[in-house]
Amino acid sequence: MGEGLDPRWLEILKASGWQLFAIAFALSSFWFLLYLEYLPPIDSPWVVYGLPLAILVSVGLSLVSLLEFVSRKVGAQIAENTKKKRVLKDIENKRQRFQSYLPHLTETELRILRYLFQQNQKTFVADVTADLASTLYNQGFVTLAVLPGQQVSVLSSTFTVPDYVWDVMVENRKMFDKPKIELGYRNKRPWHSGF
Repeated sequence: MGEGLDPRWLEILKASGWQLFAIAFALSSFWFLLYLEYLPPIDSPWVVYGLPLAILVSVGLSLVSLLEFVSRKVGAQIAENTKKKRVLKDIENKRQRFQSYLPHLTETELRILRYLFQQNQKTFVADVTADLASTLYNQGFVTLAVLPGQQVSVLSSTFTVPDYVWDVMVENRKMFDKPKIELGYRNKRPWHSGF
């Protein structure tokens, strides 16, 4: 009975691209040394036919591995760039929405934004509903400043003016600079409705 081919040679399919490249290089070097007759000639069919086949298979598999690696990296970069473009477009849309809303600000909304702008203050503390700033909050012109997993107090939550809103306020400085907002009785902030 003849000897069959050892099935363990299929383990090469599990090798990484770099390992396959190293195998291809080693086999090619061996074949080249045989060709230059630095090594004694071997007439075995395994060397004559099997060696070139092994070189082709290992080079092919290493190229496939390389292409997979490159396509994964390029795909990830394209996805990241697409996400960044989407975020920037979303911010620009929100910025345009706030810009177009400026003439429609209520007196309370304008008073709150003026106070924050005049104090150079991008954050404020109010109850979780944003109290008198709730119309600004509901439209996304002020946002709840909370980290994922952070607990929020119902009576004392931090709100912030997003950068795109602040930038529009800076561009329309004359609208927010004057009149100067004075705090009334008990230094009540413009967004507080109660005591």
